[in-house]
Amino acid sequence: MKNKQVFNWFFDALIAILFLVEYWFDFTGLQIHELLGLIVFALLLVHLLTHEDWVVAVSKCLFQSLTKKAGWFFVIDFVLLAMFLTITVTGLMISSLLSLNLANYEGWRFVHVSASYLTLGMVGLKIALHWKWIVNTASRKIFNRPMTPVRTGNVANTVSETRESRQLSRRQFLEGTGIFAGAVLFAGIEYSSWVSKNVVDAVKENAVNQTQAQTTSTPFQPQTATSLTSQQAVGSISDAANVQPTTQPTTMPTLSPTAVPVVQPVLASVRCNRGCSFPGHCRRYEDTNNNNLCDLSEW
Repeated sequence: MKNKQVFNWFFDALIAILFLVEYWFDFTGLQIHELLGLIVFALLLVHLLTHEDWVVAVSKCLFQSLTKKAGWFFVIDFVLLAMFLTITVTGLMISSLLSLNLANYEGWRFVHVSASYLTLGMVGLKIALHWKWIVNTASRKIFNRPMTPVRTGNVANTVSETRESRQLSRRQFLEGTGIFAGAVLFAGIEYSSWVSKNVVDAVKENAVNQTQAQTTSTPFQPQTATSLTSQQAVGSISDAANVQPTTQPTTMPTLSPTAVPVVQPVLASVRCNRGCSFPGHCRRYEDTNNNNLCDLSEW
């Protein structure tokens, strides 16, 4: 029993650490981020199988004599499973592993990121609800530290022990609440920053597209000095042909206007205005000139 709880403690800690590392996208890069996502989902399936007995027992008593605490734990675990499944499916759809040609890539990416930050808040809630078990298992079975002093039969010691036990329980509650609040605060700040950045990028991209559309609809056609000289020459020849000679007529050479090619301006365009640096933020990142900037954001 002791070895099983210690195994579950380290196994759950590994899942939590890998899940948090996935949020440092600039540190992991795209490929490691995708690989960690698959590993975390596989570890969650193993976690679910190791607690199969509890899941089956709670499922049988779900609508019968189930306690309120067990019911809440079951609902939270079910929501977490659904959220992790959403993250994995949407992550595979937009991943470079499959490289699917999606018609609504940004929509899939929005669902993936939104589900990730919501799941982070739910993970914080789950850790807060199991914080007492986490602390007790670490203290008693990993570091071998007793939680309460040995009873001596003295009334003063008993009262002191009771107060200490209550303070420890209160401290565990405050620590768990702080972890949940920190997870929700971090997820909210990061998600707000991501949404605002995408809104700004969308506005910039719309402005660039409108500018390109206006430039393409009214192309610039400059007139060169050669074309002006040819037109003036034709006009002068026509005036000279209408003049009546007073003496012997002089044969004037017939000049034909020279065709001047119209110079079309070269329009440079930016295919993506995100300006991502290495390792990029989507599966379209490419850097052929090795300047650590995405080629799609360069002129």
